[in-house]
Amino acid sequence: MPPEPDGNTFALQLDGVTVAVFERLAVLGYQIDVVETREVTADGRTVVRKVPGTTKWGPLVLARRADGNATLEQWRALVLEGRGDEARRHGTLVQLDAQSTEVARWQFRNGWPSGWSLSSADGAVIETVTIQHDGLSSG
Repeated sequence: MPPEPDGNTFALQLDGVTVAVFERLAVLGYQIDVVETREVTADGRTVVRKVPGTTKWGPLVLARRADGNATLEQWRALVLEGRGDEARRHGTLVQLDAQSTEVARWQFRNGWPSGWSLSSADGAVIETVTIQHDGLSSG
């Protein structure tokens, strides 16, 4: 199914340069493992306490109408050629409203494209890009 425009777009910047604009952000997030520890209270009771563990950063999954973007293709080619360390880029995802005003931004570290696909729906060719990264921050 093609991206459904909602007035927002997402500009992908790599090393400070906008390389593509996407109509849909499918995934952006993280998951923190829950670690259970056993503790003994002052009165000798054993209780289970839940504490944050390892943070697992989810991939960025972006979709847009395909346009043969050479910059994205060159970035993907680095990984396909076995040059994954060279492909790692610091990047920013900037959410823009219908007037192209910035709504929000997220920075990611050491991003690289781990997935790519083309699909067709309702006469549009949709490109989906999956980007792995080592951490995300907002602002």
